[in-house]
Amino acid sequence: MPLDLSLPNLRPDAPALRLGCVPLVDAAPLLVAEALGFFQAVGLRAALAPETSWAGLRDRLAFGALDGAHLLTPLALALGAGAGGIRADLAVGCGLSRNGNGIFLSWRALETGLRPGARLGIVHPFSAHHYLLRRWLAAQGVEDAVPLAAPPPAMADLVAQGVIDGFCAGAPWPAAAEASRLGRVVAGTAALWPDHPEKLLAFRGDVAEARREAALAATAAILAAGAWLNAPENREEAVAILRRRAFPALPDAVIASAFDGTHRMGFVPEATAEGASRWIAEMREAGHLPPDIADAALLAPWARSLQPEAARRLAPASHHGVTS
Repeated sequence: MPLDLSLPNLRPDAPALRLGCVPLVDAAPLLVAEALGFFQAVGLRAALAPETSWAGLRDRLAFGALDGAHLLTPLALALGAGAGGIRADLAVGCGLSRNGNGIFLSWRALETGLRPGARLGIVHPFSAHHYLLRRWLAAQGVEDAVPLAAPPPAMADLVAQGVIDGFCAGAPWPAAAEASRLGRVVAGTAALWPDHPEKLLAFRGDVAEARREAALAATAAILAAGAWLNAPENREEAVAILRRRAFPALPDAVIASAFDGTHRMGFVPEATAEGASRWIAEMREAGHLPPDIADAALLAPWARSLQPEAARRLAPASHHGVTS
C-alpha cells in the first residue's frame, strides 16, 4: 500500500464519498489518490465525479449530488454568501494548488490589440481567473473587455471559432491552445499575485459534520497524494496518470508543462483565512458579494478547516514514505 494509515472509525459498508472535480492539472491530488490507492489505504471508499464546467460542479455540490469537490476558492466564498442565487454551507478540507493559470490571446488579438468590446473567456464569474484577468487588463489599459464564462476544456475551440479573443484558464488549457497554434500565452497569474490561493478541497458542511471521519480520511489521502506529486521522481508517472484520467487527447509535453515550478499542486501551505480574505477584497471590488455579509461569516468554512487534523493523522505514516 502507498500509505500505512488506518482510521478504524470508518465502516466498510459506509457509502462512498462522492467528490467532484474539473479536468485541470490541479485536480491531480484527487486523481492520484484514486489511481494509486491512497483512498483505499485510509479505509475510505471514494468515487470521483468529473464535471466539465464549474457551474455544473457548483450546482451538484450545492444540491447534494456531491459530498465534496475540487473547487475554486472564490466560488467557495460565493456559495457561502449565496452570490449568484445559490447558497451552500461548506467546510474546507485542504488547499490543493497555488498559481497555475495562464492568460492566452489569439493571433488576431496579438496583432491588432484588444479592440473595444473584445471578448475574453473566463472559467466562472467567481474565479481567480476573472479577478486576475481584470488586474491584467487594467495594467494594459483595457477597460471595456467583455468576459464570457465557459468550461476550461472549451476555450481553445472558442478561440478557433472566433467567439473569443483569448481567455484565462488553468493548466493545461492555455498550453494546449498554444500547442494548437491558435495564439500565445502572454502571462501567468503567478506574476500578478505570486503564490495566490487557487483551488481547494471543500466538503458540504453537513457531510463534514455527520461524516467527519470519512472527510478527514479523504483529506489525509489527498494531502498524501499531493506529497507524492511534489516529488520530482514521480513526475513522469504523474503525467501518465493525468493523461489517462483527464486529458487523453493531449500530448504528454503539454501536460508536463504545468509542472513549471510556479504551479504548486498538492501538498501546499494550508488553505488559510488570510488568503481567502484577499479574494474577498477582490470580490467586493467587483461587486460580487452582498455588502451586508461580514468577512467573518464568509470565512466560516476556513474556521472549520480539516487540514490541520488530517495532517496530524497523516504524520505517523510519513516515516513509511509515500511511494507508488
